[in-house]
Formats: sequence, structure tokens, C-alpha cells
Amino acid sequence: MEFSTFHILAVPPWTTEEQTIQTEMRSIRLAEELGFDGVWMAEHSGSDYGTMSNPALMLAAAAACTKRVRLGTAVSIVPLHDPLRLAEEYALVDQLSGGRLEFGVGRGYQPMEFTRYGINISENRPRFQEIIEIIRTAWASEGPFEYEGMFYQIPPTNVHPRPLQRPHPPMWIAQGSIETMEWAGRQLIPFMAAPLLPHNVLVSRKEAYVQAAVEFGHTEADARKTADSFWHLKNVFVADTDQKAKDYAERSLMWFFAELNSRRMFEAPADPQPYEFYLNSNGFFWGTPDRVADQIRKCAEETGGQRVICWFDHGGMDPDALDRCLKLFGEQVIPQFK
Repeated sequence: MEFSTFHILAVPPWTTEEQTIQTEMRSIRLAEELGFDGVWMAEHSGSDYGTMSNPALMLAAAAACTKRVRLGTAVSIVPLHDPLRLAEEYALVDQLSGGRLEFGVGRGYQPMEFTRYGINISENRPRFQEIIEIIRTAWASEGPFEYEGMFYQIPPTNVHPRPLQRPHPPMWIAQGSIETMEWAGRQLIPFMAAPLLPHNVLVSRKEAYVQAAVEFGHTEADARKTADSFWHLKNVFVADTDQKAKDYAERSLMWFFAELNSRRMFEAPADPQPYEFYLNSNGFFWGTPDRVADQIRKCAEETGGQRVICWFDHGGMDPDALDRCLKLFGEQVIPQFK
């Protein structure tokens, strides 16, 4: 199995932006030391629960202080950006990192994030689809390319730099609606699953992905292989005892979901829920290292997933407790799956 870390730069009132950024960068360096396979950055803007408006900058910083881990976006909200700018910025990240970029993309789901950029959120699906087509074409082209679409008209142009990985870095799509899953299947782009999505629903959406891919002309073998390669975002709290693991995350988690005015992306209920609701859902791995390992095995059996993005810090975690959590996972959980 593969394991990565998740970074969203949440800034609750008991910490500062400077402390948050420094803590996240330290966690990234520690993840490399502990044997994690990658680190993933989430784009958000205009809110305290997510302050990373340009993950490319964080990934460039991460590239400078790591040598091995894959560097991903989970996700870049592509409809908020100019497609050529995105293609060039992330190609530069791929070059700086020696070809370690994983480009995760999504349509976006927060109306405020679109309003502040003067973009109508009702256009996010067609904008998203055009931008993905433009970026894939730009990265794969060996010379000038052009594009004529509903939202974007691009005269013959070159993109520089081009990514180091050819024809382009791996791409991933945030799992959302059935429509998104079917579109991803037709493109044969693998997906990333939200933490609180019931496992039986996830399996059914994988089938929708495979069916759409086959109907579009891909082989069933290729479709199933790609569908099974998905990354699964999960909340992970590890400590020496189950009680310490529960206590470790409560304040930050409950603050995060109180701040999040739309929980749809994480498949959480629209109404506030008690802490125990989240702990008892299938979106959480928590407890001692052995308990967490058992939960991971069960999840893999139920979903077929072999890749987990671990969300350790929802904002303002005690740095020493966060380090201990990462070390326990890296030293006592990961070796059980390698």
C-alpha cells in the first residue's frame, strides 16, 4: 500500500498563519524521513479553514526540502484559474522536483471562492472540462498548440517550461457527483475519494466509472485497473492509547467542521454533528497503531483501495502531539503494509 499526508493550512483562532505554515513544512520534511510516499496540498482561499490559495508555491517549497516524496494537489480548483498559467506553474513544480508532481484537480464547491474571483459557480463544470483538456494538450504538445472552446480561445502558443514527466504528470480528479465520475471514466483519469463517503457508495461509483470508460471505448481491464488505483483521503489520529488518539484531534476537528459552511466535498452531513459521530464513521482511522492498521485493512477489503492520504492536522494541532502522531504512523503502521 501507499501512504501520503494531507495539508490544507487551516488557521484556527488559537494559532497564527506563520505557525501554521511552519508546522506544515516541518510535517512535510518529517513525512519524507518517515517513509511516506507523498504529500498533498489542498487549495482554498478566503477562509480560515483553508488558506492555501496557490498550492504550486507550497509544492515548490516542498520540492526544495525533499528528495523522494511525490508532490500532489488534492486538489487544485482549476475553474478559478487561467489554464495556461496553471499549466506553466505546475510544469515548473515538476521540473523543480525532478519529476515528482501529481496533479489532482477539482471543480470547486464553495460559492464564496468563485464570487471573490468574479466567476459564476454554475459554470464550474464546463470550465473545468475545458481547462483539463487545455492543460493535457499543452503539456503533451512538443510545439505550439491552439484551442477553441466555449470559455477559452487560445491562439497558437507554446507553454514553457514543459513538465519533466512525459507526456504529462499523473492527473487525478476529485470524486464528486456521478456525472464527474462518469466524465473521469471516459477520460480514463483516476480519482480521489472523500473521507466520509460510505464504502458501499464508493464501490458503486467505481462501477459507474468503469461502465462509462468501457462505453467510451476503453477496455474493461484498463478501466478497472485505473478505478482501483484511486487515492482515499482519510482522517487519521494515532497515539499510544485509544483515549489519547480521541483527545488528540477533537478541538481542531470540531472547529474545522464548524467553520466549513459546505461539508459536501467531504461527504459530511449538512447539519453539525457531535464528535462521536465522526469517530464512528468510516472516514476515520484512529487509536493505537495496531488498531489503525486493522481499520486500514478493513477499508482496503471493502473498497479495493491501496492508497491512503492521511489527514493528521485539521488546524492548530499541538506540534509535539502532531510529530508523535506522524512518527507512530510512519514507524509502526506503514511497515505493516510494506
